[in-house]
Amino acid sequence: MSDRRMTTGDQDNSAGVFTRKKALVVSILMLPLFIFFAWLGEPGRGRAVFISACMYICVIVVTWDLKQRAWYFPTLFILLLGNIFVVMHFSWSDASFPGRTLMPVAIADLLISYGAIKLVERLARSQRPTAHRPSDSARGKD
Repeated sequence: MSDRRMTTGDQDNSAGVFTRKKALVVSILMLPLFIFFAWLGEPGRGRAVFISACMYICVIVVTWDLKQRAWYFPTLFILLLGNIFVVMHFSWSDASFPGRTLMPVAIADLLISYGAIKLVERLARSQRPTAHRPSDSARGKD
């Protein structure tokens, strides 16, 4: 069994590469969330929490190379609050959302979170002041 990369392109940065092994580790680490909510008698909400947490961690793993930016962790915190709000304020019963129907929700969660981080990155780059380059006439060339 090979450890194939689940991202596209040639990336040597191991933090930004999401492998099957990392996916398995993330799933195992998030499993106690599902068990906790199932123990509380809400397995549907537990499944939603588990999937949301897995998608959130996947986004963190893929965008970890941005951790040095000042806006990265506040953006992650806002995304976390949004995920908590959605999971806790909607009904996630087994009848309303059986397991298969949560896949589009999980993909949407992943894309929205990743897109939000990339949008903030783009906005931060556009706000960065560019270095002033003197023109040829200012250097004495006519």
